[in-house]
Amino acid sequence: MYGNAVTELTHDDVIRLVRQAKKQQIRAGNSFSFMDISIMVVGDRLFCRRYHFDEPSWHTAFLANPSGQIKADDTVIPIDAVVPHDLGTINFALNEAYQTRFGNKVPERVLQKAIDQKSMASTLELIPRDLK
Repeated sequence: MYGNAVTELTHDDVIRLVRQAKKQQIRAGNSFSFMDISIMVVGDRLFCRRYHFDEPSWHTAFLANPSGQIKADDTVIPIDAVVPHDLGTINFALNEAYQTRFGNKVPERVLQKAIDQKSMASTLELIPRDLK
């Protein structure tokens, strides 16, 4: 475990850490390497999407076993990654979050890839575990 011990964190702490992190990473299970990803906050929930569709992938690993971890800078947080129960409606709010965060900071084609139908269908909710 790096940085803060997750047992000391509340859900609000996790949301704050993810929002403030300069570097966000994810890994499926405990044996894969961490990889950079954009973790989006909508309300008090965490989400990520897949932009590249090569296999094998972290996304496919999570669909087989939802257990994994995210890292917000140096803080490692155990999570379960699941398809959101409200995928059809949350995707619209999530698209707005992507546009707000990246709208003028990345080329338009990059933003469009993040909010296209294929990426929207890959949305996973990241549910923190083992919190205070």
